[in-house]
Amino acid sequence: MKKSVAILKGDIKSDGKYDTRATEAGRLARAQKRRVEELETPRGAKVYFP
Repeated sequence: MKKSVAILKGDIKSDGKYDTRATEAGRLARAQKRRVEELETPRGAKVYFP
């Protein structure tokens, strides 16, 4: 059984010169949105992801 871990804003330090946390969070949010839309779309339906 996996344990879920809540990560709060500011809990993770930047690893280097560039802070990419916001970029990574945006990519994750878009991927999750696509997955939800994929699951809600009937099989065989054409889907366009902008």
